[in-house]
Amino acid sequence: MYILDKARHHILLASVFSEYQRRDFSIDCVLENSMLDILVDDFDQPSIFLLQNGPFQLLAGDAQHQDAAKLIAKLPIGSTLMPSSQDWLDKVNEHESLTLNPYQRYSLDHRQLSSAKLTALSLPQENKFVTEKIVLEQISFDTAQRIKKSADFSYHLQNFTDADDFIERGLGFAAIDYSVKSNLDGIEQGKLVGIASSALVCNAGIEINIMVLPTHRGKSLATQLATQLIKTVLLNNKIPHWDAANEASSQLAQKLGYQLLEQYQVHRVM
Repeated sequence: MYILDKARHHILLASVFSEYQRRDFSIDCVLENSMLDILVDDFDQPSIFLLQNGPFQLLAGDAQHQDAAKLIAKLPIGSTLMPSSQDWLDKVNEHESLTLNPYQRYSLDHRQLSSAKLTALSLPQENKFVTEKIVLEQISFDTAQRIKKSADFSYHLQNFTDADDFIERGLGFAAIDYSVKSNLDGIEQGKLVGIASSALVCNAGIEINIMVLPTHRGKSLATQLATQLIKTVLLNNKIPHWDAANEASSQLAQKLGYQLLEQYQVHRVM
């Protein structure tokens, strides 16, 4: 398998993905050649495609191709296969060592978001303490470096080459608990306990990625992180796209002003 030269095959990619429903900004990123890799069967004349967005995978092209099984073997165990054609789903189910477990995700509409509602839900002033010890702040270069090294949050930067790339193109907010000391490179710092950031970046906007450590849930951190991120994106006249992985994420998005469009089925690769 080969990594596709997206710029060289732009017209082909546009055709291949033209009939795919956009559940997130991954196809947009590929067509803009801004991020994400695509595995293909042939570097010069590709016929089958595996779009990879961290744990999210998308199969396209001719599912009956002679090398389809080789491409399917590249699906990471535990990854999520986003909606692909029935031919591809059948082909994966035929694979001797893989099975697909269906589950539901939630499509949300950003168009009814209200800056006034977000402001009402957010703290009186940005970069202020949520509690006496937990503070929210926009992700700086130093914080991005910490995130890159974090076992809990490194995936927030998985589509960026490094901290510099994230600061140049990405956006995010961090919750830091200064009552819990974290020793990194010999320096004691507050512990990263929550992140809301741009998982994907394209011309239209960002794909929201949000996570709070289990030890710090129930403190309104997810709400505060999300409102700061969404407000900033809207101020820049971009789309803060939110595709929810579970009902709790969907409910939080709806609390912030998103409208539920539908549930849709994806598959865990086992």
